[in-house]
Amino acid sequence: VSQGCEEEVACAIADPRGEDCPLVYVSSMFEALTGYDREFSMGRNCRFLQPNEAWFNATFNRNECRQMKEFCAEPQPKGARLVSLLVNERKDGYPFLNLLVMEHIEVGTPTGPPSSGTRSPALARPSPWCQRAEPRPYIFGVQTALHSGLASCSLVEVLAADSEGLKHLARLRQILHNRERTLAFQSLQTFARECLSDWLSGVPAFFAPSRVRFGATPGWARVTVPT
Repeated sequence: VSQGCEEEVACAIADPRGEDCPLVYVSSMFEALTGYDREFSMGRNCRFLQPNEAWFNATFNRNECRQMKEFCAEPQPKGARLVSLLVNERKDGYPFLNLLVMEHIEVGTPTGPPSSGTRSPALARPSPWCQRAEPRPYIFGVQTALHSGLASCSLVEVLAADSEGLKHLARLRQILHNRERTLAFQSLQTFARECLSDWLSGVPAFFAPSRVRFGATPGWARVTVPT
């Protein structure tokens, strides 16, 4: 997670062995981003973030949801990663573009009693009390909202569900996937900025944003068209 207020991201952890891959941890930034508190989120599949209107969700997220379902359901090697850009909804029904990176991780747990904080020669020898249980798989996700002011003053153009908006959304997703390898050495926000910069170079003038913001502040940025 990058440092600084502008660089904070939401985090969540899901258990692929649990029924319906439930969330077992969400960060405070996840709560701020989505409007859902931990009491509601824990134990649920994250699909509660999908738009309530089935046709809307299918129009914008069909392929992304399919890929996520396969990624979570099928056994994956440690470190396997999936980058998704989803049209999600906050608890209050407000839409946002959710840039999500999921990765399969493994976590072992100590099988014996916790250490007293002191060391002795006996503890230097292998001991069944010091062994770790078989690593348990989890899915770790980081996400951030992408806010962009567009020429007609909001992201409504992309969410209009017409062929032009869907075409440009698909191109942005392709750019994200093509640049996925750069996540190994840059923050999620830097990754998003660079991908969006590439995307804007091919967006018609009437789609061109006059300002771009990143972070967990909910809602679309609304700006006037520069003259």
